[in-house]
Amino acid sequence: MPVLLVDDDPQWARATARLLETTEPKLEVTIANSLTAGREVLDAEPWRCIICDYQLGDGTGFDLLEDVQEETQDCPFLLVTGRGDEQIASQAISRGVTDYIIKNHDDSEATLIGNRVRNAIASANFQRQLSREYQSKTAILDLLRSTTLSEGLLGQFCRILVEENQYTGAWIGAVDTDSERAVVPRAVTGCQAYLEAVTGSAGIRSDSADPATQVLSRDEPVVVSVPESQDSEGVPTAYKLVSERWAELAREHGFTTAAALPITYDDVRIGTLCVYLTPNDPPLTGRRWKTLTEYADVIGHAQHNEELAQSLLGDPSQWVELEITDPSLPLAELTSTLGGSTCARVLSTRRQDDGTLQYLTMIADSSIEEIEAAAEESGTFELKSPVETAAGIRCDVYSAVFPPEATLVIHSARVEEITATNGTVHLISAVPDHATATTIIDTLKEQFETVTMTALWNTERESPEELSSPLASLTDKQESVLRQAYFRGYFERPRQVSASELAQTLGIARATMTQHLRAAQQKVFDELLDE
Repeated sequence: MPVLLVDDDPQWARATARLLETTEPKLEVTIANSLTAGREVLDAEPWRCIICDYQLGDGTGFDLLEDVQEETQDCPFLLVTGRGDEQIASQAISRGVTDYIIKNHDDSEATLIGNRVRNAIASANFQRQLSREYQSKTAILDLLRSTTLSEGLLGQFCRILVEENQYTGAWIGAVDTDSERAVVPRAVTGCQAYLEAVTGSAGIRSDSADPATQVLSRDEPVVVSVPESQDSEGVPTAYKLVSERWAELAREHGFTTAAALPITYDDVRIGTLCVYLTPNDPPLTGRRWKTLTEYADVIGHAQHNEELAQSLLGDPSQWVELEITDPSLPLAELTSTLGGSTCARVLSTRRQDDGTLQYLTMIADSSIEEIEAAAEESGTFELKSPVETAAGIRCDVYSAVFPPEATLVIHSARVEEITATNGTVHLISAVPDHATATTIIDTLKEQFETVTMTALWNTERESPEELSSPLASLTDKQESVLRQAYFRGYFERPRQVSASELAQTLGIARATMTQHLRAAQQKVFDELLDE
């Protein structure tokens, strides 16, 4: 575990580092002998702990602490000083120092610091685990509120398990009782190559060594491990199985442990949840096992509710066109300020981590200067990244206002188009039936000043867009990434935005963005070219 030791006494620093590494063999101590040197290496490693002397030659330990806090380094900060001053101790506590240690210059000091470092790292790891669980569960709640496509829902669950819960791979399968394929994968993240090796076709056969099929025969969770892997502390002993058949395949893909849990609803088994771990992943402890079982329950309820919503929405019988006038809506305020023939069309939407909604918007019959001036006067939105294109001004509009389209989604409606002119927002949406349309309108009238239904028609009448779309098979994230890439000029020559810039705009890693984009392109091409 990398630890940074900053002290302007080179002899004390070397001796302490040597003793720390002797008493705590897992520690790898890097020494910096000044504030400047400490700042230079601050970003060199994901430090697990920072030990810093208070009195440095070119500053104080508090100066380095401020840098650590500004960079949001998620690691403990231990302040060491030869001055047992109560004022310094008080300042250290108020500034957020993890621990405060008096320098004694003897061997017992290294043992003391070693114990404090070990405890601080253990506490920080526990807090990170709690934070990951909280963020993961918050993400699931947001997911259940916002995702409307079943495959997208399951794919997001897998992504959360891999990115937030630190599993190398995760997939969700549906039970297939009508063929030799016992389980059919519906969503996969991080273990595609392994699944291809296991399935060899569209599903996992009932005689497969993967624990997913053992779940079906045992009707209870199953954990398999390679014989030499560490015991899974806290996992029910009855579920720990050693499978030589699975071990050979697992070693080829770097896995040491696999867990499969049944997904049920009202005692009816509807699928399986599977995760895979490598030696680099946190072990499958009792706490992580409890979280997995909670996820399986949530997925069961979410999938049941999603299938119910899809059965209602599968072939929308009604289309509704709405007009909403309310100065609290960002696009209404913007077009009202700009006036004239200015029209704002939403190309894509994305909810930020802080809850703010980002509208990628195209504004026709206006200039960047006029739009920026309108944004400066606004109290409902923030404008970023305006770019002039042949179709108009493309820009990002950020708003914390609860949008009307969220109400539509909550009532199982599908939003197809959002535009705004002269202070009025126009929405076109597919709804399950006339009664739902009425409920939506009544709800919107309670939220906004003026709400008018301007048109209602069934699917026999020609709709504004073809009902069949090559985007229909995309997950929400894939569609969002594809729309952002297209409208921001990623596919133009020369490119108007790089992959890194696009990933930064989306708030995700470049590799994640590329993965979503490639998957989206493949699905769209398959839809367009498949005869």
